[in-house]
Amino acid sequence: MGYHACSAPTRRSRLGNPTTGFASDRVLPGESFSFTFEDPGIFRYVCRHHGLAGMTGTITVT
Repeated sequence: MGYHACSAPTRRSRLGNPTTGFASDRVLPGESFSFTFEDPGIFRYVCRHHGLAGMTGTITVT
């Protein structure tokens, strides 16, 4: 079984206005993590354990 932990650092996490950041604890299969974005924007995130393998993404909030 694998696990993941995602994060978006406060700096540079939001394109154009870097004010929001988040970080999950380790998330095991069958578990979940949630975060509520309060502002629209494009937010980058990375898996802290698999980021070097390319496990990254963006979340678009409208």
